[in-house]
Amino acid sequence: MKRAQVEGHYTQYFIDAGVVPHKITAKKAPRLVFQGRRGTVFARQVHHRGFRARPFRRRAAEEGLRNTPGAQIIIDQWNGAKGRNVGGLKSAGK
Repeated sequence: MKRAQVEGHYTQYFIDAGVVPHKITAKKAPRLVFQGRRGTVFARQVHHRGFRARPFRRRAAEEGLRNTPGAQIIIDQWNGAKGRNVGGLKSAGK
């Protein structure tokens, strides 16, 4: 049996679940440095205002599986994953 691997960047979880407002503080350097609207910004700390959840991962996975040959095998493998923080998927025909 061939093996498949699903990959994604960790930031997908923040987009999917949303982020509460929080402070970001420089840890490995004396200042945070980034480009702002008016040029380069140097700050010890900034306030992230957070953003609402924009869930997309489950819907994208289920939509992709609907038109995939052998989708039930993928679903069975996904649902059988142990020690991972994954939600169950529905059958491809549903």
